[in-house]
Amino acid sequence: MSQCQYQVTTSNSTVGHIHIDSGEGNPDLIYSSYWHQHPESFALSPHLPLFSDRISPLKIARHLANLLPEGLFPWVEATQDKSSPPNIATFVQACGPEPSGAFSIRQFENEAKLPIEMPPIVEQLSDDVLSERIASRSQIPFSFWHGRYYQGLAGVHDKMQVVLKGEELYLVDGSLCSTHIIKPEALGLTTPFMVANEHYCMSLAAAMQLPTAPVHIRRTPAPLLVIERFDRKWNAKSDVLQLGKVERLHTIDGCQAVGAASWEKHERCLANEEQQARQKFGVGFKRLFKLEPFFVNPKEAQLLMIRWALFNLLIGNGDAHAKNISFFQTADGLIPAPLYDLTSTCVYREAGLQEMAIGYGGAFRLEEINSENMVRFATDAGFPSRLLAIEMQHIAHDAEKHFEALTRNKSYTSGEKKTVKKIAEFVRSQIDWMRSTASTMLICK
Repeated sequence: MSQCQYQVTTSNSTVGHIHIDSGEGNPDLIYSSYWHQHPESFALSPHLPLFSDRISPLKIARHLANLLPEGLFPWVEATQDKSSPPNIATFVQACGPEPSGAFSIRQFENEAKLPIEMPPIVEQLSDDVLSERIASRSQIPFSFWHGRYYQGLAGVHDKMQVVLKGEELYLVDGSLCSTHIIKPEALGLTTPFMVANEHYCMSLAAAMQLPTAPVHIRRTPAPLLVIERFDRKWNAKSDVLQLGKVERLHTIDGCQAVGAASWEKHERCLANEEQQARQKFGVGFKRLFKLEPFFVNPKEAQLLMIRWALFNLLIGNGDAHAKNISFFQTADGLIPAPLYDLTSTCVYREAGLQEMAIGYGGAFRLEEINSENMVRFATDAGFPSRLLAIEMQHIAHDAEKHFEALTRNKSYTSGEKKTVKKIAEFVRSQIDWMRSTASTMLICK
């Protein structure tokens, strides 16, 4: 039986190999002896241990699938060599040499310790070109360039990895690394002004001193949200278009961290399907907080995850699922990454976006969450309910200092201002709710 073979690499070092039988399609990951002996080596995730006789093929496949953009397969299949059967590693490789995190997957070339150097590719992206591509996204995915995917990222919404040098954006490939992610407006009419929505929510989190990926709006003239990557590190004075100037930091999302499939990112996968048993299937808070043994600093990690959960209640983010939280994977363990993908879905209630991706103490609708649910949430988090109430008061206090002023950002258009003011009105109501609920929790305790 023939095998498809791939190299797993980072910084031009071979970390391991993935072997896939052409018949069964079950992947096998074997870390290289070089990586085993490397002083700073670490596993790809807690569920793909560095020292193991054999890693579960299912866990390997799940980890790889979590790297893929949703809706990718038809486009990748159209560009693949039909002489070899498709498999999960083929799809990941087709996304380009720079998936999220620090590791790339490349077709196996030789037995050398180091993989073949990928020639750098740099293409400046003018505003005219970007505007044209934004307008054609209903026919061609945003990250599909020159007949193939350029660094496709996981998730539903269109996004693309770029280098930001000064004021100019560049598409890079080969051995070069990106520094930023750009996201245009969401397709369709149900969620308008999503760029301003996310910009406002991310700005509010940053103003409240929550660790957050820096963002700004760029107009081509169509708006783009430009997000600084937290899984990349570079010196602001260096030429980021030169080889080796951007360092890749390994991150994994919540699904990868707990070993879940990408479709399990919502705790209740059938939540919006009528006549279906309202049963929990995916990743909830209890499962995320069970990562405690893997954290470098469990108490700090627990607190940041709690603040992430509370902030999503503050802004009404029903899309805060397990793939919208990430962790740095290091040799010492997991460290929570800065927050990202913070949006207010409650402003689109008329579009049916009402349920929370993850329930709070058994409640999945904002209007149903009460003090009893929050006490149960605290239990799921392994956190004293009294301290949770105090955290809720702190979140309310910090939000009150900034939520209104941020609506007056001069970069917003008139339509965008209406959306962010609507979010601010909701935040105002949630500030009152948090204070009232926290008071009830403290009295009952």
